[in-house]
Amino acid sequence: MPRAFLLLACSLVATACADESEDYTQDSFDPIEAGDGSSEEEMTAFTQNASYATARLDPLGESAATGTVTFTQTEDGVVVEYDLVGLELGEHGFHVHQNGDCGRGDDGTPGGAAGGHFNPLDAPHGAPSDDRDGRHVGDLGNVTSEAGGTTGGVARGQKTDSMISLSGPTSIVGRALVLHQGQDDLSSQPSGDAGDRIACGVIELAAPPAGVGTDSTPRD
Repeated sequence: MPRAFLLLACSLVATACADESEDYTQDSFDPIEAGDGSSEEEMTAFTQNASYATARLDPLGESAATGTVTFTQTEDGVVVEYDLVGLELGEHGFHVHQNGDCGRGDDGTPGGAAGGHFNPLDAPHGAPSDDRDGRHVGDLGNVTSEAGGTTGGVARGQKTDSMISLSGPTSIVGRALVLHQGQDDLSSQPSGDAGDRIACGVIELAAPPAGVGTDSTPRD
């Protein structure tokens, strides 16, 4: 067989392999996101089991704040349950941020890689009670820390939010949940003047524990 033909055949095989490999890049496995041209059926198939998610918050900078937060999708919205320790007493801003990254920002700010508040509707910063035109989707307001012994301030409780979801264009899955040093005043732009980021964790889908359903509240 002529050498030129062999070289051409090898070249064609190599090209075909390269073209095939392009179908299996990391981008091929990224979650389906609203607005990327995915069909409604594909979106539904990807998110149909999205009923429960968790975030483990770890300290940022010199902070000692840490804890866990769970998210349960219900008919009334997402129930957010939090158990946080190591806080200073008082209120602390509590937000979902755009990026699923708790690393330092380009300027070295702890947690800066999380970006700004999750705001797919291009709204101003506001309170959790504001309508969709008056708040970021990620605006979860404040949590209140009380005395908790040797662990410092403790914030435990739950709230139901009707704006966030675990699927679709307002899904918080894969994004960062950030706790701030100070109180969110619920009005200052662009983020409520809540101060430094003191704890951060990425929200991830998980299997719901036994007894947790999708009615208006988690079951006991």
